Amino acid sequence: MKRHNDHRSPEAGCTVATRGRRHASRDIFRDPIFALTRRYVDAEHHDGALELPEYADNPLILALPPFTNLDATLDSLERHFAVSCPETCGTWSKERRLMSISRIDRLLITLPVHITLLEWLHTALRNHYERYNPRIDYRKSMEDAYKKVQSGEPGVIADLVEGHAACRALIGMSGTGKSTAMKLVLSLFPPVIRHKDVRNPECWFRQLVWIYVTCPANGSVKTFLKDILGWVDDHLDTHYLKEMKANANTGDYTAKVVHVLMKHFTGVLVIDEFQNLLRAAANTELLDTVVNLLNSRCCCMMVMGTPEIEMIIESRLRLARRVSSDGYEILEPFSNGEVYEMFVDRVLALNFLKKPIRDIRRVRAVILGLSAGLPALIKLLPRLAQYMAIETEDEQITPKLLGQVQHELLAPLSGIVKALRKQDSTELARYVDVLSGEASQAHRRAVSRSSSTGGKDFHDRVHQQTFASAVSSLLALAFTQSDADLWVNQVLHEMPGLTSYGVVLEVLQRFEKSRPSSAPPKAA
Repeated sequence: MKRHNDHRSPEAGCTVATRGRRHASRDIFRDPIFALTRRYVDAEHHDGALELPEYADNPLILALPPFTNLDATLDSLERHFAVSCPETCGTWSKERRLMSISRIDRLLITLPVHITLLEWLHTALRNHYERYNPRIDYRKSMEDAYKKVQSGEPGVIADLVEGHAACRALIGMSGTGKSTAMKLVLSLFPPVIRHKDVRNPECWFRQLVWIYVTCPANGSVKTFLKDILGWVDDHLDTHYLKEMKANANTGDYTAKVVHVLMKHFTGVLVIDEFQNLLRAAANTELLDTVVNLLNSRCCCMMVMGTPEIEMIIESRLRLARRVSSDGYEILEPFSNGEVYEMFVDRVLALNFLKKPIRDIRRVRAVILGLSAGLPALIKLLPRLAQYMAIETEDEQITPKLLGQVQHELLAPLSGIVKALRKQDSTELARYVDVLSGEASQAHRRAVSRSSSTGGKDFHDRVHQQTFASAVSSLLALAFTQSDADLWVNQVLHEMPGLTSYGVVLEVLQRFEKSRPSSAPPKAA
């Protein structure tokens, strides 16, 4: 797709008012990390000497935070999200200490993955914006070069343009901190920057540095595209979603999204819960939409999802070439080592009990064993242990207390931990609804919204969503797409009231009984 300056016409100066409509998946101002983010900032250009020569005169790049002192940037991130736990907190009242324990949830710790993501984002944004300098009239430059060539002076008329935008994938199971890591890095960049137009100082244009959307649980490509337009409308006070006709199809929405992202100089589109988009993988329209967005070069992309997306992406050559163009970043649960010790020590430092921890090494080892290295559980265990220690008046975190917490309060998660230790995919499937907690919540919200339609339509929607969720779980367990479809279809036909969790269990049981052939059921 050709890019012309008239695709990005500056807009008259306007304020960005709060819109009455809200959508949870795209409202960054209710997010605990983005809560203090301003809706937009007016551009302030840093010294061009801090940039490479090819970037030094580009206002879109000079308005970004300079990439100079990584250590200082990470230090500022730590300070901003620091959580208070004074040495005297053990003398506080029981009630005050119980309230303070919730601070552990707000603790954010910088890890090596944050450095990797920050380096990629700075580099990708600059490489992307290098091609779009508002101070350059690209059409006039091309005309001038063309005239020189036609007058007998050989030269290049049009610059070489890459075939697709940069894209990186962040992969990890629920609880490993994918979303938190990306949100921490994005918090270092303003989402929207307002610039004065260099050719018409009376006008302004806005630069969308980043957009953060979550894939709908049902994998609907149209809903996904609507959410992108809705995010832009909410944060720029535009009305792109309303401009779409009632009978607009997916192609119309894709074209609109590309136009809007190009018009507002969008830097990076972050897509969370990417596995939801792939759960309807039999519908190639969903995958083609992502490829088309990348091919349009309207912005860079970061896709985040559970490990199942890696297998599905790699099985589709076109998508694999695009999505992995800037590599994968795989988040694994912690193993025993320096990074784990740093992380757990920061968590344990938030001790609101009267007594300090005695055997820190033993406590570390117990937490690692009980959590299987999942950051979410590493934070959850000490938090629940402190609640229990205050209520029982033991007032100390001990290995015995942590085991008691796991037995009494976290029993539903014990199977997950065992399966993680053994890397047992069949056992992990038994806990699919817990492992993909965020996706399951989105799934339930989708079902709840669908219930308002009533009658047969509601049941059809529930059936479709149960089918998609169960198939995606089987794909993660190395079932082929066709086998997963056949198994799930048969089970839902015979037992239509099952949840996705129940369907997966039933399929696995039937699969085991069908051995040694292990063949899928015959299609009806």
